[in-house]
Amino acid sequence: MEYSVFYIILSHNRMSIKVIRNIIMGYIAINAIVVFLQYKEIIGGIYSHGYILDMHDRYSGLSGGPWELPCVLAMMVSALIMDDYYRKKKILLVSIVIISALMVYQSGTRTGMIVYAIGIVFAIIAKYKTNITMILTVCVT
Repeated sequence: MEYSVFYIILSHNRMSIKVIRNIIMGYIAINAIVVFLQYKEIIGGIYSHGYILDMHDRYSGLSGGPWELPCVLAMMVSALIMDDYYRKKKILLVSIVIISALMVYQSGTRTGMIVYAIGIVFAIIAKYKTNITMILTVCVT
């Protein structure tokens, strides 16, 4: 996936984590605005075959299509989950996860929703060393 290149570029760059965090937050915020404007049918989307105003309830935000939006958001939000900055700002992090989940829902891709959910769950497990059996128990009951 071409968006993974951003991780490589950012990991070999001399930017501070604060700058990288601001880039990710800016991307998510601008994407949220664009998805909202697409939802209100004020703007359309730019695809490989041109600008389309009627998006048929499948909003793409800044990505190349609704199929890319969940993957990009999963990568960005997972990076924010892994950032220690949000250990004390959990309400902000939960807000970001929810806003991104709403954008993923607006993309209208079932597979994208699953990818986003799995990506976020794995990031939470990796960050907080959450026991997977505890998560499965909560999900099953």
